[in-house]
Amino acid sequence: MNERVVLSAEGIVKRWPNGRVVLDGVTLSIMEREVVAIVGANGCGKSTLLSVLAGLESVHAGSVRLRGQPAALPNVDARASRQEERVLRAHRARVGLVFQQYHLFPHLTVGANCMMGPQYGLGLHVSEAAARARAALLRVGMHEAFDRAVTELSGGQQQRVAIARALANTPEVLLLDEPTSALDPQRTREIGALVRELASESATTMVVVTHDLELARDVADRVVFLDAGRVEAELPTEQFFGSQDAAIREFLAHA
Repeated sequence: MNERVVLSAEGIVKRWPNGRVVLDGVTLSIMEREVVAIVGANGCGKSTLLSVLAGLESVHAGSVRLRGQPAALPNVDARASRQEERVLRAHRARVGLVFQQYHLFPHLTVGANCMMGPQYGLGLHVSEAAARARAALLRVGMHEAFDRAVTELSGGQQQRVAIARALANTPEVLLLDEPTSALDPQRTREIGALVRELASESATTMVVVTHDLELARDVADRVVFLDAGRVEAELPTEQFFGSQDAAIREFLAHA
């Protein structure tokens, strides 16, 4: 295995209960310090793939590995053993996922939201979890909001906190699901700038699912184009946006 590969998927197959195939043999690898944008039309499987990479979604076939170690993905046709559950929990602790709708706990403060992963996922003492949370909030420009209620925050601020919550676990790879989709143009620019900063200054390994092609062009080293649950193209960003492939041109023309 290439030592620079941080996260990889091999032959991922996922079907919905109605039989529709949402992921059809998806294979990809994410390299050290690489930023990969996953793009495609609505319903092509982008967000589902991100959940599979994070170990949160069951599959019918295929595997996910983090630095060569299998994630013991939940399988819809088999019950996981206790050992497999332990392996999966360990995988989830090492992969940070930022949800499209933030999924912050509204009854908790900003700091308490960011402490949950280090405290309960990593088993750290409350003081160390608080230190991790404060450091992560500082990275996203929200350090002064540690004691504030989540409900007091704007959408852009909540997105920053959601990113900080994922960073507090010091993940080996950060997965972002449509980080700018629920924001107004000004907040979209702000979050886009934050993602660019994480990508360039912090050299964070990231996978970004996005409809925002400007964001993909700005931050990604490589673009993965999904169509009907399959990887139709996987190209360096400049080559993707300059491609003459008919399917890519059609997508870009209507995105």
